[in-house]
Amino acid sequence: EDQVAARLKREGGRFGDVTVSLLWNDQSDLDLHVTLPSGEEIFYSHKKSRCGLAELDIDMNAGGAKSKEPVENVYMGDVEKGIEAPLGRYKVEVHNYAYHSDEGLPEPRDIPFTVSVRMHGDQMEYSGVCTRSKHKVTVVEFEYTGRLATASEHTDQLQQTKRRQLAEKARLRGVPPTLLQQAAELLPVSPLKQTLLSEALLAIQPAKFKTWGRHYLVTLPQMLRAERRSNFRDAALQAFGSDAAGRPAFFDKLASEAEECFAMLAPPKPSGLERLARQQAAASEEGSRARAVAGARTHYDSMPQEFMRGGGCFAPDALLRCVGPDGSECNVPISAVQPGSSVRTASGGTAAVRCVVVSPCAGGAAVMSQLPSGLCLTEWHPLMDQRGEWRFPIMLGRQVTRRIPAVYNLVLTAEHVAIVGGVPCATLGHGIEGPVVGHPFWGTSAVIDLLKQHEGWAAGHCVLSEPLRAR
Repeated sequence: EDQVAARLKREGGRFGDVTVSLLWNDQSDLDLHVTLPSGEEIFYSHKKSRCGLAELDIDMNAGGAKSKEPVENVYMGDVEKGIEAPLGRYKVEVHNYAYHSDEGLPEPRDIPFTVSVRMHGDQMEYSGVCTRSKHKVTVVEFEYTGRLATASEHTDQLQQTKRRQLAEKARLRGVPPTLLQQAAELLPVSPLKQTLLSEALLAIQPAKFKTWGRHYLVTLPQMLRAERRSNFRDAALQAFGSDAAGRPAFFDKLASEAEECFAMLAPPKPSGLERLARQQAAASEEGSRARAVAGARTHYDSMPQEFMRGGGCFAPDALLRCVGPDGSECNVPISAVQPGSSVRTASGGTAAVRCVVVSPCAGGAAVMSQLPSGLCLTEWHPLMDQRGEWRFPIMLGRQVTRRIPAVYNLVLTAEHVAIVGGVPCATLGHGIEGPVVGHPFWGTSAVIDLLKQHEGWAAGHCVLSEPLRAR
């Protein structure tokens, strides 16, 4: 398998009547530009042609992780759909948009590249070099005159094959793919069934089995037989966190100690690579914007301030145990709780809601932890476990992303530990000291003083324009 095909396969690239691919071996951001016979240019900011016949389906090293073996790809036409590439003259160019290197390679530097053009089953390769930033190299111009005489028959065969594949996929979707899944489906709803249908089925997938799956499938039955908890993920093992007397078992002791140590770490200092990236940004045409963003970035004195932005909050559907004037109790979503409502607290008593605090979610979504009970709250909101110890949800639940406009928290008149979703959870300004729960801002009157400046405080309902930040 040639390098072009291997990289396209790795990234999920497609082939058309005409396929133009760009390969290079550097973390810099080279961009492939293909001009169609109509004059329309396909590149990173215009990935699909107006006629729908051409598309840039792979664009690498523009952001995020940078590959040292990148590929970009533009394909024209779709044989399976019977759509032919536009006829006429094409032009291919390569543009060095920006230099990148996590090894501190010098700038400017030469970046050799290869462009592959595939038509009619044949492949031609063209070499070139970008020598400076923003350097644009014209690589080749060529004519596409249409499919060969045998292409029509080949197209019919491909379309028939595609229809058979789709029919087979539809049939297989209704059949459990493995004996393990068939057996697990017969089990009653339980943590064991949940573990088998999620983690165990994932472990037997070929790619996963070659890495961690083969070890996991040996360890899981051993832990079940020994009734020993060895991880945070397997629902079937979570009940083994304590001994018969309810005392924390070895794994839980280590987890609690590690959790507290991690929460109290000093924030990491920027690395030399980060400084280098800032220097590069300052030298680029986007330097002024990058400096403005860096200048506005919040600096944190300790890890909990970073992790507990907003003081920890609940999803809108989190249920509070509310107590009526006649002593009757019912579950009420926190989004519907009113100031003055009486809520059940961890001591078994009640406390009145002084204020409901609503914080917006950036982009209409929030990363949260979902506990086995179903309660969703932010990952670093202190809660009390069954042993009466303060824990962070990130150590007890699984990470989920909720599409919600806002998250909620409370200020209570007393006690400050509300029962939410059946779990004792700290509220704002709780005044409790100690590992995990103690905090110089969220756990003191400092956050209350800040909320009092909000116009909604007097009415007991603060709808914030942006998340609270520790001061």
